Amino acid sequence: HHCYFIKKRIADTMYSRWQKHFDYSSTHVFRKGDDTAFPFLHANVALEEFNAIRGVSPNGGGTWSPNHEDNERVWRGITERQPYCVNLQDGLDDSPESEREIEYLRTLMCSVFPQRSSIERIDVPNPCD
Repeated sequence: HHCYFIKKRIADTMYSRWQKHFDYSSTHVFRKGDDTAFPFLHANVALEEFNAIRGVSPNGGGTWSPNHEDNERVWRGITERQPYCVNLQDGLDDSPESEREIEYLRTLMCSVFPQRSSIERIDVPNPCD
């Protein structure tokens, strides 16, 4: 796994090429199942078509999961250290525990980032509204 800043030009290229997949993946807040794995696709397109990624070395990292205690630990890492890498999708599935944690994580993220970033799609509902 690799943490880096997302280039809007690369994201636009990806969206224009794989619009159907992004449209489906944009229907929910956290990635599940066979959604588009944006970070990995971004890294591949950046390397193959834009010739470089210069990464920022994170001070720590974690993965969201159905386990509430694990998510609390990852959230503390986010709030206490910068930069911090979080794998947003690997541990979540369609279980009731994951659904509960997704709602919890959505609330946490919206408390810190209530406005969309410049790379988020504006044609889908803002999960913080």
